[in-house]
Amino acid sequence: MDSTPPEVPLDTSVGREDPPEPPVEASVMDNPVDTMGAPEAGPDAEAGPLLCGAAPGGGCYRETAAGQRCPSGHVAVTPPQVGYRLTRLRFERPATLTTSVVEGFFDGALAAGTALFGFGTMDAATVRVGPLNTRCVAYGARGRGLLDGAFRFHAGDAPGPGGASRWDPARVGVLSAGPLFTLGPATTVVRWPLFTESGDPQVELPLTSLQLREVRPSADLGCVGVAAYPGGVFDECSPSAWLTRDPVTGAPYGLLEALIMVEDTRAARLMTVPGMPTLCSFLAGADCEATAMTSWPTPPDATLGGRPAWRLVANFSAVAARILP
Repeated sequence: MDSTPPEVPLDTSVGREDPPEPPVEASVMDNPVDTMGAPEAGPDAEAGPLLCGAAPGGGCYRETAAGQRCPSGHVAVTPPQVGYRLTRLRFERPATLTTSVVEGFFDGALAAGTALFGFGTMDAATVRVGPLNTRCVAYGARGRGLLDGAFRFHAGDAPGPGGASRWDPARVGVLSAGPLFTLGPATTVVRWPLFTESGDPQVELPLTSLQLREVRPSADLGCVGVAAYPGGVFDECSPSAWLTRDPVTGAPYGLLEALIMVEDTRAARLMTVPGMPTLCSFLAGADCEATAMTSWPTPPDATLGGRPAWRLVANFSAVAARILP
C-alpha cells in the first residue's frame, strides 16, 4: 500500500540558480526601442478593446541598453492599482519540473502568451492572483502586444468538464509590505490551465495554498526581476530575456510556492504528451496506478491534512501589466 510522507511546512529554501549573466553598466543607449515594424506606442498608450479570441502581434519587442534592467516598454504603474504578469519561472521542486524540457515549455509559453499568470491589487489589503485569460487579451502595439496590452482574470468562463469557476483567481491578503512583500497563502485551489502554442489544452496545474513570497519589485514598480540585455539588446521573444535571480547576490526576485495534492493529479492528463500520462505519473516519474507511492522516483514530500502532496517552489520574474476588473 502507498504510504504518506510526514507533514512539512510549505516554506522552504531554494538551491538552483539561473545561468550567471555578466554584469555590465546599466545606461540607456541612443534609439532604445525597435518594435520590429509594429506601430509606436508609449508606456501609457491605451490598449484597444478587450477582444476574446484576437490574435497577438507578430513582431518581437526589442530594446537596446547596457546592463540588466527593467525594460522601459512596460505599462505605467499608478499605485494603488498595481498588476503584474509573470515572464519567467525557474522551478526548484519537484525535481520533475526542473528539466530543460519543462523549463523550455514554460519559457516559450510565457513569452508567447499561451500561458498567462498574474497578480494585481483589488484594494489596499486584497490582491487577486491566478491565471490570466489567454483568449481574452487586448493586445497593445509593442511587439507581440503583451508589454502594453490589457488582461483580465478568468471569471466563471472555464469550459467543461469541471466547474466554470475553477480557473478564477484567488483573493489573498498582503502579509507584508515594503521592499519585499508576501501574498497569500490562498485558501482556494488555483488551477492554471496550460495550452500549447497552437492553443490546444495541455493540462491544468492545481496549486493549493499558493503564495508569492519575498517579492521584490523594481524602484519604479515596473518589474519583479530584471531583463537581460545580451549584446546590449533585450528581446521579449528570447527564452532567456528575464532573470529570476539577482545576478550579484543570487537571491530570487520572487518565490512562487504551492502544494500539488496527489489526489488532484491522478485524473489530470497531459493531452499532448505521447501516451497522455496523468499529471501524477509525470510528477512521480512512474505510473501512479501501477507503482506504490514509496517506489516513485519523485515521491510526495509534504502533506496537508494527512493527504500527500508535492511542494512546488519556483523563482519568478514579472512585468507590470494592465489587469482589468
